[in-house]
Amino acid sequence: SGFGAIFLALVLHFVISYQGWRLAFLVLCLATIVSLPPASYAVGGKDPKIKQNQRDSTSKCPPLLIRLALTSGLYGFGWELPFIHGVSYALDKGHSHVAASALVLMIGIGGLVGRVACLALADKIGPGPVLLAVCAATCLAHAILPFLIQFLVFLYFYGFIVGTTAGACIGLTTPLAKAASSFQQNKDIVLDKHDQIPSLSYASGLVYSAMSPGLVAGPILAGYIRDRTGSFDLAFAYAALCWLLALATSFPLRRLRGGDDMILNDNLDILDNEEKANS
Repeated sequence: SGFGAIFLALVLHFVISYQGWRLAFLVLCLATIVSLPPASYAVGGKDPKIKQNQRDSTSKCPPLLIRLALTSGLYGFGWELPFIHGVSYALDKGHSHVAASALVLMIGIGGLVGRVACLALADKIGPGPVLLAVCAATCLAHAILPFLIQFLVFLYFYGFIVGTTAGACIGLTTPLAKAASSFQQNKDIVLDKHDQIPSLSYASGLVYSAMSPGLVAGPILAGYIRDRTGSFDLAFAYAALCWLLALATSFPLRRLRGGDDMILNDNLDILDNEEKANS
């Protein structure tokens, strides 16, 4: 998906530069339609056992998983602004159409780097600290942008940063959800098979669902701010505030480092199998 994002960004950059926005949206629509058949095939399988596990595991939601969902909901309100309003913001500040649309390319490159580099770093220090660093960097980038957007170099650097954030957050969602749902705060407590923890599909689905309202409402609020003030400056300052709040709520997630603090669903299955064997 990272390479696809870069390739599509290059195609859209060329189309926007030489054919205009209308054809660019048609190309984007075609690229989305092409992805539907393989996506529908991938999710078409049915597994009754997995469904039963999901029903069993939704009885109790761990506090850190709730905190992760809240963090996701907050940064969701600022997530889409660079993708939807970034080029328009650059045009408002006097950049050419070609230079402004290249921002999309930098976001695509940053997305690929974010997926690879941040996941590799998460393997070393844990996904929690990486999420904090990503929230802090994105908040700072949005806060500085209104003051330095007239410089093309910083505009592209900003695109790279927010692209890295997008790739990192997408890549980190699964390990974060897994760690948050299975975090053992007190290692002296031993779980038995009746102490169900949320399944990975339930945990990651909760995080993504929490982000969805912000993805829809965030760009609309930013557009309203722009129409009322005549500039995107306050809109992107609002995005910085969203990421700052996400940083504050994600601070307890720094404990999600994996390793000995993790309780895997597989361990509960082993306990269940051992009890069956003994009986």
